[in-house]
Amino acid sequence: MEEPPVYTTNDFAYIKCAEIGDEQVRGDFEKWMIGKTIPLLDGDKYLAYAHDWARFWRWYQRHQ
Repeated sequence: MEEPPVYTTNDFAYIKCAEIGDEQVRGDFEKWMIGKTIPLLDGDKYLAYAHDWARFWRWYQRHQ
């Protein structure tokens, strides 16, 4: 699976969950993010910090 593009602002980097190409991975990522200290950005469940995605993707690849 190709990783989603990372977007940057002056303050942080983020991804758009809709651009996670695999529906199963996208669903697993959204479930994984539930209850995290810093949830998906600004209450928008379709954006996530790039560092959260990177941490999830490393974990996901090891456990598949």
